Amino acid sequence: MTDWYIEGGGKYTIKDKKIFGRNIFISPEDTDILRNKFNNTDVFSTIYQYCDQDRDASKIYAPLYFDMDIDLSSELQWKKIKRDLSFVLTAIENELKIPRDRVQLFFSGNKGFHLLISPLIFGIQPIVNLNEFYKFIALKMQSYTLFNTIDTKIYDRKRLFRLPNSINGKTNRYKVPVSYDYIKKSTHKDILLYASSEKEYINIDTSEITNAIEAMKVLWTTFNDNKPKHKKNKNFQMTHSNFELLPCIKAILEEGVTQGNRNNTAIIVASALLQNGKDEEEVQEIMLQWNEEKNLPQLPRQEILTVISSATKRLSEGKSFGCTTIKEYGWCKPDICRIAKRSL
Repeated sequence: MTDWYIEGGGKYTIKDKKIFGRNIFISPEDTDILRNKFNNTDVFSTIYQYCDQDRDASKIYAPLYFDMDIDLSSELQWKKIKRDLSFVLTAIENELKIPRDRVQLFFSGNKGFHLLISPLIFGIQPIVNLNEFYKFIALKMQSYTLFNTIDTKIYDRKRLFRLPNSINGKTNRYKVPVSYDYIKKSTHKDILLYASSEKEYINIDTSEITNAIEAMKVLWTTFNDNKPKHKKNKNFQMTHSNFELLPCIKAILEEGVTQGNRNNTAIIVASALLQNGKDEEEVQEIMLQWNEEKNLPQLPRQEILTVISSATKRLSEGKSFGCTTIKEYGWCKPDICRIAKRSL
């Protein structure tokens, strides 16, 4: 039987500085190790499970998940996200054929909700590109919202999720399981009080639903039909154009990135530097210095080396990153970029 594992991480203090660390590999059943290590505060694990030492190549397995966020600074904002939640749950029922009582809901302790749907319900199997399929579904669900509260940037293969019933260090509140009935009737003050302590898990039926399995098969076919067709170029060679880097890449190198999407941003930068004519050694030097001086928190050195290797492999297959990906991560500079201006 395959041994599945997850990666954990969390925040700890060194010399009065908050440092984020990860690369703690454990069995999915051993999350108490993480809770104890980080005092159950700002503690995370990957939403995906892996069955191969090379996580970039491994099949992955996870519940279908959505993260709904908004600036919860007022009762009005609370009403907005509750409205979006209602629309999303209705879409899940209509499009995915999954009743809303089969959706596990959590208040995150800060800005909104986490929604999880067991893969057993819709018969999903471990696959390498499960994260891309889930993002495809998330984008579809986003179209049903009024306030764009679904975060569609969290579908990388190494995404960390806050552990249930752990404390959010920013608010001192817990990520807690919550029923939709409670959410409907609650005020903003109610949910903040509700999240002031741990809550018992709500039992969710995870047995398969035939209609949901069929709905997912249709979505899977649509997903595959809409994927860009990359043709491998056997005669591909690294570009040595020495063209000036685009403004978006310059901005990333100058500003650095914070936690969230760091791996995805790093591989975009590595790819751009390689296409700019730099060899792997030069790219490594630039990116390690960038990581050390600009990124908070830093990526582990080995992850920088891994993304450079991945970028090199992608380019050898004729694959690179375009404006759509850069826009998605918020780095596009349409006011000063000649390419972005042409697309306006």
